[in-house]
Amino acid sequence: MSIIICVVEKDKTFYLASDKRAIKNGIIKDNYKKIYELKRHVYFSMTGIAEVGLGVLAKIQDKINLPIKDFLIEVDNEVIVNNKTLTVMISGIDENNKLFIWQKNNSGDIRIVDLGPDLISYSISSNDNSDLFEEHLRKCIISGRQIQYCIADTINYASSIDYTISSGYDLIMFEK
Repeated sequence: MSIIICVVEKDKTFYLASDKRAIKNGIIKDNYKKIYELKRHVYFSMTGIAEVGLGVLAKIQDKINLPIKDFLIEVDNEVIVNNKTLTVMISGIDENNKLFIWQKNNSGDIRIVDLGPDLISYSISSNDNSDLFEEHLRKCIISGRQIQYCIADTINYASSIDYTISSGYDLIMFEK
């Protein structure tokens, strides 16, 4: 099922992480890539059934040069809602040098995260337990811990209650 976490710290520092577990025909592998760079500092990340996500990725890659607002409409049209199939997050820097986080979950709900110069904003994609994982991340951030620690701790926590999530993860980080 997987977990994707995106955090933007004070509209300046960008973090995007995913666990690395893939399960196919009962075989577990902990080295699967779930984050793809569409162009410099714009990322596609996914949870759920990899083949479905990679199909969406293939259909949207040639549209990445559209303005981000228009590109996200194209992504929305490609992500078909199915209870356990797929969640997608598109995040990074838009053509106006603004950080953004957009996601569509497996229920069809779209979330656009509010970002600001004084905020630590975040979004979590997971097919199950998103509210639980988000609460864990929120509490860690409020405690004053470093963002990288909070991301790692949340992924570790998620892996302890959901066997479809690994404790190993990939992390992309950059400053605007």
